[in-house]
Amino acid sequence: MKNMKAGLKTGVGGRFIPIPLDVLRLDSIVDFDLYIQSESSPAEAFRSHRELFGRTGSTMAPVLYRQRDLPFTEETLGRLRENQVEFLYLDATQESIYRRYVERNLGALLADPHVDVQTKATGLYASVHGLLKDVLAHPMAEDVVVRSKTFAEQTVSFMLRERAALESLMRVMSTDYYTYTHSVNVFVFCVALAQRVGMDPPVMTRFALGALLHDIGKSKIDPSIINHKGKLSEEQWKVIKMHPVYGCEILETHKVNDEIVLDVTRHHHEKLTGAGYPDGLRGGQISQYVRCATISDIFDALTTKRAYKDALKSYPALKLIKEEMAAELDPVLFQRFVLMVGNRSA
Repeated sequence: MKNMKAGLKTGVGGRFIPIPLDVLRLDSIVDFDLYIQSESSPAEAFRSHRELFGRTGSTMAPVLYRQRDLPFTEETLGRLRENQVEFLYLDATQESIYRRYVERNLGALLADPHVDVQTKATGLYASVHGLLKDVLAHPMAEDVVVRSKTFAEQTVSFMLRERAALESLMRVMSTDYYTYTHSVNVFVFCVALAQRVGMDPPVMTRFALGALLHDIGKSKIDPSIINHKGKLSEEQWKVIKMHPVYGCEILETHKVNDEIVLDVTRHHHEKLTGAGYPDGLRGGQISQYVRCATISDIFDALTTKRAYKDALKSYPALKLIKEEMAAELDPVLFQRFVLMVGNRSA
């Protein structure tokens, strides 16, 4: 351990990210350095792990425990358990490597009966968050659709298998608005709502992929417009309203021809009254998939914090939707949605 301490590094601002031991899969090659901090409590580590997305994280000074590119063995895990270590730590500068590691091993993590649901949900949310961050930064990357399909399949399976999946995911949802965090939250709400209206699993997976990529078109819009504080000008609004069209163009470039995926991407801002965009669809022209996505999209937009407004709690957000947007949304699906998120903090 003495030599390892000599090699200690610190993250940006001295930040370290806690990693639950259950996320590290036996006999996998861990391609990032692992640090240890015996003084941290499980509760403190879990709170920090919820902030995996680069804004807080632990400010303690763990010491180097294992260098990268070593297998994580049963013997290693046993020693840590014997010493009552529940979390190891990651240098924040290696966060992207960690995300890819979790992504590669996510299927095994989610299927492991010995891992608690909250740990699974935290790993899943962080992984999907990392995916969307990559997708919006590099929408034309060759692996965009393949990675997204894998996450759609794994998330549907997880939510069908675990009764507490939605509740656990909601505990770690980010309430700060970024296009990628919003996309992850909408994706989660869409899959949960699809489950509650009885969609068949194969159809749910297609719908989930559309929900996951529904805002990919925003990658083609100037960030100064996306992040604009206050009311948009008429010209800015015209640009914003093009993002569903851009999204379909990007997906078609990737050879995506699934009608559900393209429908959700192009039409998630359509309203039953015909007041939506980009095609002004109304009533029966709007599919069940789009209706589910629209409700999820509006709810998350209201319950996340932006530079120019605070986030609403669930009850005020649902009340506002009912009072001001009822004619625009499917009343049966909205009622299902209200019951679904009813346990979220008021």
